[in-house]
Amino acid sequence: ASLAVKNKLKWLGNESGFLFYKDFLALIELFRVLKKEKPEIVHLNSSKAGVIGALAGKMAGVKKIIFTAHGWVFSDEDLPFLKRFFYILVHKAAGFFQDKIINVSEHDRKLAIKYKVAPEEKLVTIKNGLDINYFFNNLCSKEEARKKITDIIFNDEFLISKINTQQKDLGGFWIGSIGRLVKEKNYKLFVEAVKILKENFQKEEEKLIFFIIGDGYEKESLKLKIKNLELEKNIFLLGEIENAYRLLKAFDLFVLPSRKEGLPYTLIEAMAAEVPIVASRVGGMTEVLEEEKGRLFNGGEANDLANKIKEVLEEKEETKKRREKAKKFAEVFLNQERMIQETEKIYLGND
Repeated sequence: ASLAVKNKLKWLGNESGFLFYKDFLALIELFRVLKKEKPEIVHLNSSKAGVIGALAGKMAGVKKIIFTAHGWVFSDEDLPFLKRFFYILVHKAAGFFQDKIINVSEHDRKLAIKYKVAPEEKLVTIKNGLDINYFFNNLCSKEEARKKITDIIFNDEFLISKINTQQKDLGGFWIGSIGRLVKEKNYKLFVEAVKILKENFQKEEEKLIFFIIGDGYEKESLKLKIKNLELEKNIFLLGEIENAYRLLKAFDLFVLPSRKEGLPYTLIEAMAAEVPIVASRVGGMTEVLEEEKGRLFNGGEANDLANKIKEVLEEKEETKKRREKAKKFAEVFLNQERMIQETEKIYLGND
């Protein structure tokens, strides 16, 4: 954990974890730092920090405690009932100590109201924002991005024996995603959709190449699924790549198959990079892609995801219009300057 103190960054020694005693140690350490530094505002991010930090802040007498919910953990309807109930209860308890709760989508704010996480007057919506100028200054061209990815591919354990390592251009239609390899991101569904595309659209199959950038605890089970479905020639697992957003233009289509989301930065980045998007109909993704700025598929339905990818392939003029519309929307409504201004109002109490 870290704490911004007097324009400095202080790293805390105790990390929260699954064992409650670690959380208790993190709570005590946070309390001591806050008591010593006496900040007027504490801004918390992530579910665990939202609970521990809010309690520590209240104990230390912090005047204003703000929590940003980057997608409520209980929004995943596949969670067992008791687990969901527990998460809701914990956030309700933390809500007593939080003066404002920022939601990154209107969907999340309404969800918090529905489950009575906090009084409605505590709940506000501020969508995530991108530093547009910095983003464009660091974005690779399509050619440069594809070259970087091609260089990485030759180290991929699935494909090194099945491609010509002297080949400089893989060609084809590139479909990519960036995210942690965890259940919430639902990459197994993505793999299932690839299988459907391969079996039903044979003419396109040879031209379609799929990429996933990221790492996580589901890596091995994802590899096994790819092997079992005989998709080793179709899917490239690229692992963790620093500043992966720089490579977005390599893709002809960006896919987010998540089971739950708040408003992911990868989505905003893909919009700004003017890459066509197919995303699951969950969380804040529905709000920014509505009005034909991308395509939404029904979460958990591999056939619907495959069909939406097929639409992108077939409806080229419509796809062009949607990606242009998405880029303009990101530049105007999903920029960092707007996000900072709205957050500043919360800090100053002008909300």
